[in-house]
Amino acid sequence: MARLLLILLLLVPAACTSSPARTAAPAASPQAPPASTSALSTPESGLGAPARGWPPPAGVSTVLTDPHGRVDAFIVTMTPRTLAEAIALVSGYLPADATAGRPRPVEGIEATRCLIVEFTSPTLGARLGDTRAMAVFQTAAAVVMDTRKITHAVVASPVSGLPEAC
Repeated sequence: MARLLLILLLLVPAACTSSPARTAAPAASPQAPPASTSALSTPESGLGAPARGWPPPAGVSTVLTDPHGRVDAFIVTMTPRTLAEAIALVSGYLPADATAGRPRPVEGIEATRCLIVEFTSPTLGARLGDTRAMAVFQTAAAVVMDTRKITHAVVASPVSGLPEAC
């Protein structure tokens, strides 16, 4: 139920946007991404990069793009890992100059719990018009926040229009 709500939170705002150019790229396999993130992001891949040049790696799905065809949101599904490892994984999908802020606990719909981490990157500012990106981290049991068992994250720029919520 919580996963369905998370997916709906991601898709409903996208469907309600007034921009007809906003599209969802084909989803990648739902397998877990590799443990190493060193080769996941190149200068023109991941958040803020042209979607046509970034075939989503395994574990990345529901890729949304802005009217210019740049990636501005996606979901990462991963094998259970610590919050620090999950942040490192998500960082691999962001420009190299991205830095993570402190995790902020949030309670959402139907008592879901998540941690939101804001990233900042001058490269994102140049690509998308905003230097910030957020990642909403959750566990498979969305009403429990065990920072040793993070299983998915929604990564988005403010440009995407997605709410900062669980």
